[in-house]
Amino acid sequence: MTNRSRARGCAGSRYPFLTSKERDIETGLDYFLARYYSSTQGRFTGVDQGAPELLEPQTWNRYQYARNNPLYFVDADGNKDEPAKNQRVNQALANDPTLLEVIKASNNFSQRAFEDALNRGALRGELNTGAGNILRGAAGEATIIDWVRGSSPLVVSQPANQFLSAIGVNASIPNSIAPDIGAVIPTGSLGPIKVQAELPQTVQDSKGNTGRTVLPDGTKFGLYEVKSGFSGSTIARGAAQVAATAGVLKASGLPGVAVLVVDRAAYQKLSSSQRAAIYNTVTKAGGYIQLYNGLAQQAAERAKKVRKEASQ
Repeated sequence: MTNRSRARGCAGSRYPFLTSKERDIETGLDYFLARYYSSTQGRFTGVDQGAPELLEPQTWNRYQYARNNPLYFVDADGNKDEPAKNQRVNQALANDPTLLEVIKASNNFSQRAFEDALNRGALRGELNTGAGNILRGAAGEATIIDWVRGSSPLVVSQPANQFLSAIGVNASIPNSIAPDIGAVIPTGSLGPIKVQAELPQTVQDSKGNTGRTVLPDGTKFGLYEVKSGFSGSTIARGAAQVAATAGVLKASGLPGVAVLVVDRAAYQKLSSSQRAAIYNTVTKAGGYIQLYNGLAQQAAERAKKVRKEASQ
């Protein structure tokens, strides 16, 4: 069966959710290199060529898939199942604790998803699509967290409502628009000293000129949405999300700001009309846009580094 027919579409997905392997549309079997897997039976169609483990009864069944526990084991080639959280992946992510923090807080990525994507070869090349793009986005968030932590005593990657609850703010922001990075921003008076907070590299006009913006007195926190890619539509979606978040903060009288962080080169590549539209969308709602030099490149390099370390 060397010329495998390829299924496409939702009903006959070429890469099923559970196994992420190529499916033969004629037989319904998933191709695991060493042998085929039947999702309807929950077992392989051929015998495992490896040796069973004496102290692991689940491996005695030579047709089982992932020790009958696919939530905790992965089988990359049909011959060997491994823990979904093995030592090399643990160590690679431990070497970048901020990225690990982002992955743990993510609602569309996880350490298990990272390892599964790594094992099935979905993290090759420039990480521009699928799981690679998600990993690069997480690396972009981690880069901004490290940056903001230089001026804020508390920056975390977690859903906005969890962050607000943790700092004692009683509010609810719809999950569909809520950014994933929250930062405490201290302002006000400390005895005779007036504490001001600034946002560097903020867009000042529709042309894209940047400068420093002093935040209003009484600001207590910031919610950040990060867009580290080069897609104009992606940046526009981020602008709409930040504008909606800023609207909720304003309507609720909450002492916070909503900030869109974008790669500077990506923003500058937008047409003048696109930049004007994004600027107006965000600022008219009371939000801010920050441009970060080299964000896309740093995110890609960070993601590739953890990929390399996890593959060794």
